[in-house]
Amino acid sequence: MLIALMLWASIAGFAQITDPFFEKTTYIGAFGTTDWTQDWTNWDPQNTVYPTHNATIGNISGANSEITTDTRLASSNSPVIGAGLFTNSRLQDPFFEQVGYVGAFGTYDWTEGWSEFDPQNAVYPATTVAIPAGHITTNQTWTSGNTYLLDGWVYIDNAVTLTIQPGTIIRGSKVNQGALIIERGGKLIANGTVDQPIVFTSNVAPGSRTYGDWGGLIICGRSAVNLAGGQGVIEGGVGSAFGGGASPDVNDNSGILTYVRIEFPGIAFSANNEINGLTLGGVGAGTTIDYVQVSYSGDDSFEWFGGTVNAKHLIALRGLDDDFDTDNGFVGKVQFAVSLRDPAVADISESNAFESDNNSAGSTATPITMPVFSNVSVFGPDVTTGTTIKTASTAMVCTFVATLHAAYITLRLVVILMASTSMVLQPKQMPTTMCFRLRMFS
Repeated sequence: MLIALMLWASIAGFAQITDPFFEKTTYIGAFGTTDWTQDWTNWDPQNTVYPTHNATIGNISGANSEITTDTRLASSNSPVIGAGLFTNSRLQDPFFEQVGYVGAFGTYDWTEGWSEFDPQNAVYPATTVAIPAGHITTNQTWTSGNTYLLDGWVYIDNAVTLTIQPGTIIRGSKVNQGALIIERGGKLIANGTVDQPIVFTSNVAPGSRTYGDWGGLIICGRSAVNLAGGQGVIEGGVGSAFGGGASPDVNDNSGILTYVRIEFPGIAFSANNEINGLTLGGVGAGTTIDYVQVSYSGDDSFEWFGGTVNAKHLIALRGLDDDFDTDNGFVGKVQFAVSLRDPAVADISESNAFESDNNSAGSTATPITMPVFSNVSVFGPDVTTGTTIKTASTAMVCTFVATLHAAYITLRLVVILMASTSMVLQPKQMPTTMCFRLRMFS
């Protein structure tokens, strides 16, 4: 009888509670058939032994103090926090922020606010201004009050500056293979903010977007490359030249790219001739690249063809091919980069976190491809049992000023480049073919 009354009371009570917050159970009181206090509670805190503190929050003298910035308290068991060293000479460059952790993240999440990890379902406004294929020969400003359609290959010519306001949406035509190409001497000022990122994305409806819905963003500069004559034609079929020729300008300035997202790019012009998410050809160190996310690229997410440009805070999300590809004498520096790969997606050429070649001919031309990557985290699927270096020649020997540190997070391996928290893509001796691929999956 008592059980029946309790059951009736429970059912009758819930009949009057319609707020979806409440889980409708068949019992009254805090417990049914499961003890939800198990494993995480402590019923004897009086006698529990805790470690001695090793950090102080607030004023050590006892005076009141305020936390005025976002703060994350990390576990002392973290394999990341406190493991960073910057003793390697290559990391003494003032470009590098000398942090106390390895990998891309320390005590705060720099992806917050401006990034998008579900671009497939993101809702963007319909286009209001169509930019036809062809060359832009005078300075232009694209405003956040409009949504632009790249209706083919759009070129920003030499001595021309395209300024894009924060919060502007640019969509690429799938039918006409929309792409934006910054020619040598041209400039792109895409200076978004954490609250108003600039977005290059697909023109396809949510739920139907896919790899290679449009071309991508290509920037060509006049910095040094190791091709004949100091210049070449950028891949992707757009016909643009890159590199500074016989008199390169290593500090060449192609503009600003900050708080920018590039989604569903990477259309293939022909076999082995694709437009990447962000293609940088001979771009100089005067160019600013910071907080850039490339998502669902149909080819590489980021590819550098020579040049000296530096970059920070890069995200490669679910790319089809490589995440970070360096070629043609690229000697720039990258700090804080993260790659998140789809375990079910890869290119027929094999997909890698890093791919690096001196040039397609495998020659010893200078400058040797030798970028420095620091504070990189790669989250990859369970594909191989270890990290390998794949080469086109058995003579290939690479040296790293880094070791690899691995830590499992939510059943996925995150490989954190350490080097003293860095990795230098540097040949130990001149190989017949200078190419290697660092596979980061385990």
